[in-house]
Amino acid sequence: MNKEPVSFTDKDFSPASFKEMEQTIDNINRYSTIQAQESFSGNNRVSKLGVFTSSFRIFAGTYITNKPKNKGLQRLVYSLSKSMVSFLTNLKLLKMQGRF
Repeated sequence: MNKEPVSFTDKDFSPASFKEMEQTIDNINRYSTIQAQESFSGNNRVSKLGVFTSSFRIFAGTYITNKPKNKGLQRLVYSLSKSMVSFLTNLKLLKMQGRF
């Protein structure tokens, strides 16, 4: 039995979908900037995280906005971007509570 490979439909990559991706990249940019500013406080963990998030933001922003032909990989990068924003938001809350 031959099965068709799983693929995304055009609906998955509508202009609204790209707008959401761009908003996610903007959020990564905002949180990585906050992390970079806080890295000067002397906390080495935060400093390393700031460098990582800044690097990831540059990669993800460039990759997603260039609208590559490999839609599956684009979706993966987008999902990682959303996870990064969630992680940074939680980290910020932990820092505000004094638990990090």
